Amino acid sequence: MQPYPYGQPVQPRPPSEMAMRFNSRTIVAMVMIIVALVFVGIAMGMAWWSGTISGGGYSATFDLSLGQVCGSGTGISGVPCTPWSAADSKPLQDMFGLAGTLMLVGIILAILTLVFLILGVFWPKLGIAAMICGIIGAILVLIAPIYVFAAFPGAMKNSTGAASMGGQYITGFFGSNSFDAGGYTVNLSYGGGAGWFMAIVAFVLFLVAAILAFRAIKAVAPMGNVRFSTAPIAPGYAPYQQPQPAYPVQQYPQQYPQQYPQQYPQQYPAYGAPPAPAPVQPPMQPMQPAPQPTVGAPVGPKCPSCGAAISVGQLFCPICGTKVG
Repeated sequence: MQPYPYGQPVQPRPPSEMAMRFNSRTIVAMVMIIVALVFVGIAMGMAWWSGTISGGGYSATFDLSLGQVCGSGTGISGVPCTPWSAADSKPLQDMFGLAGTLMLVGIILAILTLVFLILGVFWPKLGIAAMICGIIGAILVLIAPIYVFAAFPGAMKNSTGAASMGGQYITGFFGSNSFDAGGYTVNLSYGGGAGWFMAIVAFVLFLVAAILAFRAIKAVAPMGNVRFSTAPIAPGYAPYQQPQPAYPVQQYPQQYPQQYPQQYPQQYPAYGAPPAPAPVQPPMQPMQPAPQPTVGAPVGPKCPSCGAAISVGQLFCPICGTKVG
């Protein structure tokens, strides 16, 4: 039995060039950049520092974010949240304003990282810009919480207004303290808010995204620039051709019943009875020359003495020697 009665098996079509460029590494890098971008945006909208002050029937919580200060609790009057421009606290406004600028630039660089990654899939040399933007953006996102951590105690001491919470008693970014306020004790507890921690997480995601973008571009670099054609050919693959059977199918229907179901109703009854076979013509024989009649010697008279046959023209009998005629 032949190993392939219906011809050579059909080989799977090689992946397209676009499928090889947008591989799993590229997709994961793109998703990671988007996740880092979302975390940076969430960090900018949350509180970066929170403090609680209580004592003498007074209890309040202040949440300081990059753009505003919010207060809640007993003894708090007016608008719950106030922009830094109207909070009468210039040092804190400048500090959080600079941190917000760093985070905003980080968002812009995250978007550029995603854009250059997509462009680098088609033109690998542009992918270097994706790695550069990703690393710089991650560093800026990390600098913002570090700067707030270091500059916060000094900015708080030099601030006035309700947001300062008695800034002279706040000696660090994290901690607690208490002081006498003329007959009652005031307790302070303070530390980094959810936005401050979220910024550190965003830095880690941003850095991982930059590394994944670099690896994705490195994987597609050997393919070179994209070739916009009607039939792109992936590197390492020959142009796809449909395999042909070992013998012409049209001349051997008995070997390929699936291609000729009308001639095999027992395997394919839906096609009905087979057609009548064509009459078989006998093979043609080569033409032979017609037989020619043999011409013998002319018959002459017989010898009058012995009766032997005498050829025409003989004067004496070859047997007895009698003269003839």
